[in-house]
Amino acid sequence: MSRLETVRESPLANAAATALVVALGLGLALFHWSAFLAGGVAIGLLAPTVKRALANALGFALGGIVVFFVQLWAAGALSVALASGELLALMLAIPIGLSLLGSLARLIR
Repeated sequence: MSRLETVRESPLANAAATALVVALGLGLALFHWSAFLAGGVAIGLLAPTVKRALANALGFALGGIVVFFVQLWAAGALSVALASGELLALMLAIPIGLSLLGSLARLIR
């Protein structure tokens, strides 16, 4: 049994590894949006099932959106961002789409 399978099967190890990946992914996402794709891949590979991989990736993406909106609020630019229309849709679609796409790496055996 590989280390990855061991992490997938142990609930405690899986939770710890997933928390580490989420923290690292969100930290990197502060600098570049491609971290959502990389974080989705890492989360997907850690998940025991494809369904869990997609759910975890969605949670990762929503966490990233919350962090981004908190940053905008702290800078006093949240109202401008919410009124931006198409840009707002893009701000929501990039984290969700890339995280879910990355989590499909779980399909690779």
